[in-house]
Parts: sequence; C-alpha cells; structure tokens
Amino acid sequence: MIITNQIAKDTYKKFSKALGADYIASEFALITILRIIDTFKINQILEIGLGIGSISDTVLNYARETNKNINYTGTEVNEFCLNQLPLNLKDNYGKIKLLNNVSQIDKETKFDLIIVDGSDNSLEKIKYNVKPNSIIFIEGLRTQQVKALKKLFPNSKHVEIISNYKSPSYGVSSPSKWSGGGQLIFINPTVRQYVFWIKNKIRTSFIYKVGRKLKK
Repeated sequence: MIITNQIAKDTYKKFSKALGADYIASEFALITILRIIDTFKINQILEIGLGIGSISDTVLNYARETNKNINYTGTEVNEFCLNQLPLNLKDNYGKIKLLNNVSQIDKETKFDLIIVDGSDNSLEKIKYNVKPNSIIFIEGLRTQQVKALKKLFPNSKHVEIISNYKSPSYGVSSPSKWSGGGQLIFINPTVRQYVFWIKNKIRTSFIYKVGRKLKK
C-alpha cells in the first residue's frame, strides 16, 4: 500500500500544476482507485471522461512500477482535454485506447473496472461491457450517475468512500476542505467484494459520525 499511496500522491502533485487542473480527481480518489486495482487484481479498465489525464496517468504509473499488465481504455470529447492528454501523459499516452464515447466500444469488450469521471449520454451502454462481477468507481458525488447505475444494475451494492483528512497544501483544493472521495459500486458482488463493501460502509459511517468531527 505504501508504494500505491506514493504513486498517487506524486501524480496528484504533478497534475495540480497542470493547465486545467481545477477539476482533476482528488488525491484521496487516486489512492482509492489504486487500492481497488491492487485488492481485486484489476487488468481491464475503462475510464469515462479522461479529462487532462490524472487518473489514467496514476494507474499507468502504478502498472509500470509494479510490473502489472493493465489494459486502459478511455473516452474524451473535450478539445482542450484532448490537446492536454499527450502533453501530460507523455509515454503513457500511447498506452491508452482513446475513444469519443462508450457507444464506440464493441459489446464483446468487457472491463473489470469502470471509472466514471465525466458525463456521457451513452452511460447506460456500459451494461454491455461489464463482466459478471465488475466494479464501478465514480469520482466525487455525481448523485444522478449513481442513481442511474444502481437502476441499471439492481443487484449492486453501493458505498460512498470518503477521506478522513483535509486536502494537501500542494493540491488544487483548499486545505480547509476534505480530500474528496468517490462512489464504489459492485454490480454483482462476490463474497470478497461483499466483505469489502461492509468494511467500507462501517468506515464511512464512522468517519461521518466521529472522525471528521474530531478533526474539525
């Protein structure tokens, strides 16, 4: 976990200085994504909304440092982001299969993990691209997307994962704010995923009720 946390922190610092950094994923979200990848041995990833590349760069840096085989597909349509991606990702840019939207993915392609970090009007089409026990991580709140995905996958289990510390001083968010979080959805949880879900339900409840109050 030490190496994954450091990779996430280093990449977050780098992207905090990049053009368009206002909407990058939080440091805590990056740490959480690597934790999910490491825990569940993820190797097929789809990111909906690549932005300027903070999540994809973090994951591909992790893959390089840990010698993991990760296949990365991402969607993006924003012209500014499309211009920034090769500048920010450098060698990692060539490791991404870049598409405009989910509709361009053939139905035979299945992903272990789907990361939602932007809007896509064809989001419901991911039902064709999931495996029986795929995982979805939504950066931030995105209440409407969570609602839509829970409706799409009625057997799913959802938990909000939040930080118990404030945003770092080197980041784009104010140090007075909590360091982000995300929404984790197991579409059809295995026993291991179910245990992970329960542990994080308890953790999130404790942080809301006790942890954050103690750190105000």
